[in-house]
Amino acid sequence: MYKWWRRALGYMVFLPNAMPLSALLKTEIFPWALLFSINKEMRLSRSFLFFATYLVLSTLLLGNLSQPIVPIRSLLAILNATLVFFAMQHLNQEAKGQVVKAVLVLMVVQVLVACLQVLQLFPALLVEPIRFFIERFRPDAYGFGRGVTGLFAEPSYLGLAIHYFVAFLFFYKRIAFNSVGGILLLMGLLGVNLLLTRSVTGLLFFVLMVLAMPQPKRLLRVLPWIGLGVFGLLAVLPLIGELPRALQFLFLFKQAWQAGDSWMFLLQESGLRLVGIMSAYWYGIITPWGAGMGNWGPASLQAMAQLGLSTTDIEILLLTSDNFTGIRPTSFAAALFLETGWLGFALFAWAVNPYFPWRAGWKDAGLRPLLVLFLFNTFFLGAVGDPIPWAIMGLSLLIWRERNNSITSTTQSSVANTQVT
Repeated sequence: MYKWWRRALGYMVFLPNAMPLSALLKTEIFPWALLFSINKEMRLSRSFLFFATYLVLSTLLLGNLSQPIVPIRSLLAILNATLVFFAMQHLNQEAKGQVVKAVLVLMVVQVLVACLQVLQLFPALLVEPIRFFIERFRPDAYGFGRGVTGLFAEPSYLGLAIHYFVAFLFFYKRIAFNSVGGILLLMGLLGVNLLLTRSVTGLLFFVLMVLAMPQPKRLLRVLPWIGLGVFGLLAVLPLIGELPRALQFLFLFKQAWQAGDSWMFLLQESGLRLVGIMSAYWYGIITPWGAGMGNWGPASLQAMAQLGLSTTDIEILLLTSDNFTGIRPTSFAAALFLETGWLGFALFAWAVNPYFPWRAGWKDAGLRPLLVLFLFNTFFLGAVGDPIPWAIMGLSLLIWRERNNSITSTTQSSVANTQVT
């Protein structure tokens, strides 16, 4: 029988911002996924063990051990995100069914909570209990064009998670994108982006999902319906009272493009994202072993200077310049480049690559959108310790292999007999 605490952890993996004593721990991602991954069915590849050893050596030899909590947090963030990928690969049928149920239930719950928030109908009695776990939770929209958070810390987190949930639903239920159900799902997802999360991140992920549809003919069939949905949503936007942040961004970007100032606009509007990613990849390329676990602050400042960027170039850095200590990139791969160098990233790629059926998976109508979201999320936009992309990807690959009976000899040979308990 699937134990109740394992079932509960299966839900908490997809609620990473739910932090016990969040006000004391001062972090927004709790290692629920790491706890979920510690079980007798867990298997790790030898190549991943090499990578984990490299992380530990990076922590001990290059990390700032005078403040050990910083490198330890960096180490745990990477392990929290990635170990669950392997854990999902080895779920038995009962456990797999429970995790799939958790994904689909939480997808519905998040949308319902977001609807209550945007309508300002969220029960006041629940606000403080939820804030005990999610410090930045609020029962309404952020305002100034920003949307609601659901059971996450920011609208962008909600936007990212919802797209993974919906993409998984398409894959798991084998829903064709150009079917009636598929078109309704896409229009509903568009509504979530424009009316609920209103984030640029969410809208970008929506565009990637649509473009990832495998056949151009299918895309041509879906686009008119999406256009109709856009016009319908634009008609109700005046009821909200302000233009969603995602649409504000598009209009302002068009003006910046026409003025020949699009690059500086992207630097300003992305906050710390674009600068952090650029500097991280640069530092990892010129420093093969990286800055060491936890040393992302000084290393990012050094890389910014080498790229010719300063705090006076970016408005948000001017506002925080007194307390500014560096930028941790909002991309898993960029964070690896910054703290472990290209060598660390190469070891990680060596560990996970055998699990991805790139050629066959790319041809799968359901798996391809998930692969596109995952790759973009990993290399450009996300959160370092967020386990949702890795958990959804691992679960999807497990299901894909079961359907195709295609656990190749390469994948089998990459899995060690090492057991994590």
